Amino acid sequence: MSSRTRVVTAQLTVLRAQHIEFVAQAHEPPARHEAGIQEQGLADEGEDAAQFAGVAGAIRGYPPPR
Repeated sequence: MSSRTRVVTAQLTVLRAQHIEFVAQAHEPPARHEAGIQEQGLADEGEDAAQFAGVAGAIRGYPPPR
């Protein structure tokens, strides 16, 4: 194997390792972002519960008393 081939092979190995690390980081959500998603999810659940309670109350009150 020529020295040029060894150099190119080493460069490709380094690039491949960097690519693997980059892809792994891209698929790993940052902690702050993840916490924001969880907080939003809890807020959405609270809104859903409030809407359900409102709809349930409206259903119980229908038909209106005569």
